[in-house]
Amino acid sequence: MHPDQVLRYLFQGANVGDATLRGTRWLKWMIVNVGDPLYKPFPGGASPNGSLIHQETWFGISPNTLVGGSTVRAQFQFVEKRDRPVPVIFKSSHPDLVTLPTNATLPPAANGAQFPIVVKAPDQPANIVITISAGNETISNTLIVYPLLADLTLSQPAMKSEGSVTGTVTLVAPASEHGVTVKLTSSQPAAVLPAELTIPAGARKGTFSISGKTVKADVTATITAKIDNASKAAQLKITP
Repeated sequence: MHPDQVLRYLFQGANVGDATLRGTRWLKWMIVNVGDPLYKPFPGGASPNGSLIHQETWFGISPNTLVGGSTVRAQFQFVEKRDRPVPVIFKSSHPDLVTLPTNATLPPAANGAQFPIVVKAPDQPANIVITISAGNETISNTLIVYPLLADLTLSQPAMKSEGSVTGTVTLVAPASEHGVTVKLTSSQPAAVLPAELTIPAGARKGTFSISGKTVKADVTATITAKIDNASKAAQLKITP
């Protein structure tokens, strides 16, 4: 859950049930919010008269949870309006994963803007804190990014020489309209597998076959699947 978003909706006049629903990151049956769902602490909103005292600085990212390798839209607003241009500084806790605007300036009388965030594919899930500063005001939000590759599993952990095993690659989200190419490797020549696996558009899983060569002693091969910067591995034992 995002407590800052829950408070924002409450201040805007929403009831507790609506505010917690919209502020919940993942909608699952296991999530329980305890309290009166119809209670409105600010039925008319925190600023019924439009007073600047109660107006809030805010920063939104849509979507704020995604698979890397795409672009998201962001928008921010500060309370203070100025009569001169003000430089805007964008920072990230993971500058290697996101591309933010540079040399941005708020024109006179403006207090907010929209901008894109280019998100690269990570090697593991990452919480990226984006911070915006203009004058004396600073605000931040968190972007949650996942790699597309979720898992690699084998139909069995061992096989005899000249046998075969099925490998399954699972994605976090369905493959795009052009499909997804997965790079496959083995640490041992005794395990033979294709160099690539193509998962078709809309699918979240793909399978491939691993065949074994004759060995004189037990051999353990590391099977690796890779998409962008993310990789998953599984161990396969080959016996005579």
